[in-house]
Amino acid sequence: TFGNAYWNTSLSLIIFSFFVLKIFDRRFHKIGLAFASLGGVMFFIALHRRRKYLKLISDNSKPFATSGGYVLLLGFIFMSAYFILLVMIVTL
Repeated sequence: TFGNAYWNTSLSLIIFSFFVLKIFDRRFHKIGLAFASLGGVMFFIALHRRRKYLKLISDNSKPFATSGGYVLLLGFIFMSAYFILLVMIVTL
């Protein structure tokens, strides 16, 4: 289920960005593009994580490792993106 959580999050961010770009005024296009880029980054991280996980399953000689690095990376990316979005909203 953890793989689907990354995919679902990326798809929901991309779909939300399309709604922002389609429904709202031109002033909000930067916010929609920020959500689209966040969804794209999340999509590529999900793709990379899935490939790495499938490779780990096929190789039994490697010990199991948790995904703490991905959690830290995603935490940094989301905190940065939400800070940028906050600045964009304040400067509207």
